[in-house]
Amino acid sequence: QSRGWCELNTIQTPNIMMSLKLFGNKLIGLLKMHLGCMPLLSFQICYEQEYHEPLPVVESGVPLEHLIACVPNMEVNYVGPNKNIKVVKYNEMKNVESDEDAVLKTVPPSLAPNISLLCRELVDLLKTMDRCQLLLSKFIPAYHHHFGRQCRVADYGYTKLLDLFESISHVVQIMGDGTRRVITLSHSAQMRRFTSDLLRVLKVQPSKQISITDFPSAYEKVMNKSFNAVEYGLCTFEDLLQEVPENTIVVSRNDEGINIAVPKREQTAEEIMRTKQFASEVIDLLRHSPYYTMLFNKFVPAYHHHFGHQCKVSHYGFTKLIELFEAIPDVVKIDELSDGERTVSLTLEQSLKILGSQIVQIIKASGQSAVPLDDVPRIYLREYGYPLKPQLYECDTITEVTQKLFEYVQLINGNAGSLLVAIDMDMIPNTLRVRSWALLLNPPHSKDVVTFRYEYQCRYNSNFSIEGLHQIGNVISISNDTNIISLTVLYILAAQIYHIIYNNGGSVLYNNLEKLYFETFGK
Repeated sequence: QSRGWCELNTIQTPNIMMSLKLFGNKLIGLLKMHLGCMPLLSFQICYEQEYHEPLPVVESGVPLEHLIACVPNMEVNYVGPNKNIKVVKYNEMKNVESDEDAVLKTVPPSLAPNISLLCRELVDLLKTMDRCQLLLSKFIPAYHHHFGRQCRVADYGYTKLLDLFESISHVVQIMGDGTRRVITLSHSAQMRRFTSDLLRVLKVQPSKQISITDFPSAYEKVMNKSFNAVEYGLCTFEDLLQEVPENTIVVSRNDEGINIAVPKREQTAEEIMRTKQFASEVIDLLRHSPYYTMLFNKFVPAYHHHFGHQCKVSHYGFTKLIELFEAIPDVVKIDELSDGERTVSLTLEQSLKILGSQIVQIIKASGQSAVPLDDVPRIYLREYGYPLKPQLYECDTITEVTQKLFEYVQLINGNAGSLLVAIDMDMIPNTLRVRSWALLLNPPHSKDVVTFRYEYQCRYNSNFSIEGLHQIGNVISISNDTNIISLTVLYILAAQIYHIIYNNGGSVLYNNLEKLYFETFGK
């Protein structure tokens, strides 16, 4: 119905649905039988005669002429006395498709800005069209409607619109003949567009990766339209991935299927060390925030206010704050609220650790050996300014929460009801041993008792007894006359080896340890 009376008998190439690899193999086979050149309009007849199967014609598929142009070393050219017959040719010496820089070198310098702008405008216009296709005869009104101004061919140094489009074949492909000519984005332009959209989807995913099966739904969420490979000029998502430039994405296979991800730059040993320090700072910052959570866009100013210096993401080897958070998934998680706002919060494991220390502090501050379980929510609200919600810890009741805090508190059921008793971690030699070693980890591996006790209380929100320190004499020694606490020789060596491993990204070859030790400590 959209054709004029004189076009009713005009033969048009069909739309087909076939993977690019399979189509390419069959196309090459056909051309070999035709000595490297065959008429475009006879393609379907020759295909069905040779392969004894119908060409997979699908109205919603990719135009045959465009799919041919997607196959490497294939050309669709005009031949004949009047240059009015389209043929498909196989050309091993075909030049790489010209890019915009090559095109601009062939036009006068005064017209180069206009041509460059037109190339961008064509991509912008055609991607709004169904399957990126537009009748050539409707281009001028469509351009006027989209950009609000006339498209004057003379502004680009041409007298005919067709000649103008043929000069920028790296952006536009002209399909069909006569008044039924259709313009669409070239294969290279489509691949640049798909690559850009693909990266846009991947960069908002956790860890910047996603499985192929989940991609369509993620695409729809980001782009606000359903995913259709035909919109990018190929029949399948797998074909599109094969055409993405090298080193742009990483495709991996596992038992669950195929994943695609943005390649990550490897962090240096120093950046890894800074990231681990940042993880500790995040815990220290969020523990003072209600429910250990804050709005994502409030984190940077809160960090600056809390630590007195800027949070520079580049110091950790990243370009975005979200990437830095994704590097410490055992510490923080990012959630999106219904209104589109994002929040950063501690993971369940980290939240339980802080909650455990808070409840232990409540019990110790009460002056009693135990606190009634029913009183804990009221005291918690008074001390910290927000209610204790079991649901945030994946529990339904306070009792279930305390069961997850078995390392910090013990629930005792008696005649007076349920009581919470703090477990004195500092009376356990192994705990005190590790904590003391951690406090004396850095040279000179010694502190006076007053400083040691203060730092112990600040870091672990707890205390210790001198008798307890004497029980771990293999780790520390206490000078009676100077009140200095020091690591023993063996544990100083352990601290030095720890620093070597830490500074080398968390692991070293055993055979290299002695060499690294000598280079670091000179002995």
